[in-house]
Parts: sequence; structure tokens; C-alpha cells
Amino acid sequence: MPYCTNCGHEHADGDEFCANCGRSLTAHQVSSSTARPWYRRKRFAIPLGVLGFIVLIGVVAQDESGTRSQPPPVATAGTTSESAKTTSGSGSNVTVAPAVTVAPNEAVHEFSGTGDDVAQLSLGNGLVLVDATHAGRRNFIIRLRGSSDELLVNDIGVYKGTSVLGAAGGHFLLEVEADGAWTIRVREPRNQLASGSRSFQGQGDAASGFIRLNGVHTVTATHNGKRNFVIWLYKDNGNREDLVVNDIGPYSGRKSVRVSSGLYMLAVEADGAWTIEVQ
Repeated sequence: MPYCTNCGHEHADGDEFCANCGRSLTAHQVSSSTARPWYRRKRFAIPLGVLGFIVLIGVVAQDESGTRSQPPPVATAGTTSESAKTTSGSGSNVTVAPAVTVAPNEAVHEFSGTGDDVAQLSLGNGLVLVDATHAGRRNFIIRLRGSSDELLVNDIGVYKGTSVLGAAGGHFLLEVEADGAWTIRVREPRNQLASGSRSFQGQGDAASGFIRLNGVHTVTATHNGKRNFVIWLYKDNGNREDLVVNDIGPYSGRKSVRVSSGLYMLAVEADGAWTIEVQ
């Protein structure tokens, strides 16, 4: 039986027009051996792998053009399980860990950031230790601003050290000038026990352990650096009692101090290795 070449409808031999679509069959008649209806003709099949690749491209394109979900900011971990928080204020990128007590006699405040910034800080009366690090190449300066300003660190490039000061209780601004990433750990030691040794050694800015002194003592010190070598004697209540050594470059010598009975700490400013022994 022949088929209509327009719609594929089967018709009888001798028909002049297609009964389905009305098309003339005399000029376009095709035998069943050479033509098949449109619904029986072969179609092009897309392999499943190619189809999956096309769908994947479409999903990726939609994700690129849409709004992507951003991961939450990661805060610097503190010394407790409490979440760290970022200080409020326009443009501040200082990460602040909550003030905690890491021992029954030492409160700690932790900060971290990059570049210049300012953070708020509350302190009690007494001795304060500031541990700081810097990973930049240019100036690294830390100031404590309150009723008066205290210059805690003034260095260049990579830094790791500890500064000591006596603070009157209140609210302060911790101002940082830096060109790299930095960390600051502020400690408030209270009711400390005396160290079992009176001999100390270190590198750069640092603080000794607490020592119990009374009366006149001899301090023997050495330094192999090139810049300032300064040793201050602090009492545990934050009072700066005596400037023991104030020199520049390599040093080797002995000094004496006279103090009332109590706990004391030696604060060292140096750029090289140093040793101290108190007798």
C-alpha cells in the first residue's frame, strides 16, 4: 500500500488525493518499500552521557549567574569554648576573644587582626602583660590610650615579644599600627606565687617570672643585641620601682636595687639574646 508523502497516511492504489490531508497523490506518490510514516521513521538518539553533560553545564551556568551562598566568617579561637566576636564600629576587622580566666589568678583578653585597627579594652588596677606578634615588614606599633598614652611596642617587621605596664583600672583603646597580620594577648596576673628561680634568659622583649625580694639585691645581666637594652623592675601591684639597666648594644654588667618586701617582675626590652640573675 502507498503512503502520503505529506502526512504518512496509508491509502489505496489509484487514489488521487490523500483522505487525511487532501494532498495530491499523483505527483508525490511513494511506494511502501521506499517511504515510512513520520511516526515510524528513525530519530536521532542523544547518548545519556552527553545529555548528562549538557544538564551539568546548565546547572553550573545558573549557579555562576545567581547569588552564591557565602561561608560564615571564621573567628579566631580563644582560650575557652565561648565564641569569638568582632568589635563593633565602622570598618573594624579586629577579632576579639571573650575575656576569660585561664587560671584562678590571671585574666586574659585576646585580639587579632590585619593592618591598622583599634579595639576596646577594660582593665583592672595592677600589673598588665601584653604578648604580641606581627607578620608584616614595616612599622608595628601598639599604644594603650586612656587618661594617658602608653607605648607598648614600637618595632619594624616581624615581631614576637612581651611588654609590661602598670595600669589604673578603666576603659581603654588598644591602637595597632601594622602592615601584616598580628595578635595581641593582654594578661592581668593577680596574687601570683614567686618563681623558684632568680635566673632568667630570653630573646627580645620579655618578662621574667615573679620573684620575692626584700632589701638590697644585685642584678647581673648580659645582652648581645645591637639596639636598646632596658630592664625595669615592677612590683606586683603595677608600680614601676627601678630602672635597672638602660644601655645600647652588647652589654655585660652588674647593678644593685633596693626594694621593700614583696613580689617583683623584671621587664626586658631588647633585640638580642639576654640573661639576668638576681642575687
